[in-house]
Amino acid sequence: MDLDSLFASMSTAEWILNFAFHSLLVLLMGWLFIRLLRRRSAPLRSKIIFVTMVALMLLPFFSVTYLSFDIAFCKTPLPFAGDSPLSNTEISDYKIPRFSAENDAPAIFYEGTAANTTKPNKISVFFQSILSGITTANVINGIGLIWLAGFIFLLGRLLYGAASLKRFKKDLVKIQEVRLDEILRQAQRTFHFRSLPEVYASKSAKSPVVMGITRPLIVLPQKVYGKLSTKEIRSILFHELSHIYHKDQVTGVLQRIVTALYWWNPFVHTMSTDFSKA
Repeated sequence: MDLDSLFASMSTAEWILNFAFHSLLVLLMGWLFIRLLRRRSAPLRSKIIFVTMVALMLLPFFSVTYLSFDIAFCKTPLPFAGDSPLSNTEISDYKIPRFSAENDAPAIFYEGTAANTTKPNKISVFFQSILSGITTANVINGIGLIWLAGFIFLLGRLLYGAASLKRFKKDLVKIQEVRLDEILRQAQRTFHFRSLPEVYASKSAKSPVVMGITRPLIVLPQKVYGKLSTKEIRSILFHELSHIYHKDQVTGVLQRIVTALYWWNPFVHTMSTDFSKA
């Protein structure tokens, strides 16, 4: 399929509108639940946001499946089906009836009004010539292309950040201390981890952070670590281990992908902020 036929495709325009409508509906429902439960516990609100994000993540796959199998109840018929370009002849070729008394019988015939009207404005003719080949499907497919371009740009930034983390890991120094081992053993009894994450120090880290998805590790600022007491290190490590226990590093990636996919929707940015706070 070439670019011209893609922009003129009515089925593509229908899919874009249905996909945008369904995503807006899911986001609005999730946002309303969060507003209604804003005084409840943070874990409850975070679970609602997580379920909403998973639904939004799966929505493109369901939408393509519905389109492929032409499931009627998942597709909204559009009012512009069979849309055609706006033609200049719709204005200039307008006809009016005129009566004739020939043969003493009224007869109706049509005559163009171009001779009775003034010459059209050059500016209006210019814009009519531009709009004459544009259909509603062209406009919707163009908006869909902008949506896709924004998603690719934001996803590229996310991948660039992941590549930067690999370079960041090269400068990490593993911390091996007796007091740290004792704290990690206490954490294993508390969180029931099969294997504990390793703890590293970094010169460029400004605050403690968890890195990695399948094999997470904890990074502490090297300048701060030497000044901390055993009690303070225990509090920091237990805080970071709780993030690993709740799989926050996984939901964080999901949060960024969903935000990139629905970057045009203000509700997704509001939910992302609420999720970070929760």
